[in-house]
Amino acid sequence: MGAKVLMAKSDSLLITGQVTGEFQAKDPQMAAYLEYVKELRGSFALFEVVHVPREQNAQADLLAKLASSGKVGRQRIVIQETLKTPRAFAADHQVLQVCKSTEGITRSHRSLTQETLRAPRVRAHPVEEAKTTQVCAVYQPDTWITPYKRYIADVVLPVDPTEARKVKKSSSKFTLIDGELYMFGFTHPLLVCVHGEKCVRIMTELHKGICGSHIGGRALATRTLRAGYYWPTMTEGCKEYAQRCKQCQQHADWHKAPPEKLKSIYNP
Repeated sequence: MGAKVLMAKSDSLLITGQVTGEFQAKDPQMAAYLEYVKELRGSFALFEVVHVPREQNAQADLLAKLASSGKVGRQRIVIQETLKTPRAFAADHQVLQVCKSTEGITRSHRSLTQETLRAPRVRAHPVEEAKTTQVCAVYQPDTWITPYKRYIADVVLPVDPTEARKVKKSSSKFTLIDGELYMFGFTHPLLVCVHGEKCVRIMTELHKGICGSHIGGRALATRTLRAGYYWPTMTEGCKEYAQRCKQCQQHADWHKAPPEKLKSIYNP
């Protein structure tokens, strides 16, 4: 290939530490592999081994499991290609597109076909003239979740001192997982923090959805917590939503309601 600078990434902390010299290779087989790596290192001008944490290696780990799992006789997606020389991706104003043929393959086995490529099949397409690319930025307004995300992720507090004290005091109740805010709950390990239209959809489904029973406002708020959702104005919002329900107003037991507000009468 002619490469002189190489960076190798591995999810094994043991192998990375042995190559960098932090760990000792006590196993004879590992020591033999280490000597071979040291021998190959001399053919590069710069050679570096980097350890990749488990949470950053999900895609490669999934590919390794796909190649090593499966029942006997079942084909898997394992496409291997060996490059003898560096590939030029653009030459003579043409773009090379690597494609895989699926002719003669049934629909149910098209995605489970093993194919070995002797040489990459390419299609040449003329490069079109340069076009103007329009980039649109999607603006997302701040919600009640935004200050907690900023404080937990970047330790950034709001400008308002009162709001900053409130966020800092209540931040211990929340956690950030994959960019989503969750709240520690009593009836549920983690409650999903929602806002806006999601709150309305959740109340609609729990109040008059498939399993809805047109319950009252407080019962609707408790049921929302049991379903695993949370937002600060949940109790008030559920009460208001139950009061605006048209079916509840039509079929409510209004004949028992007094014509006017009851007042206490005291004897003289």
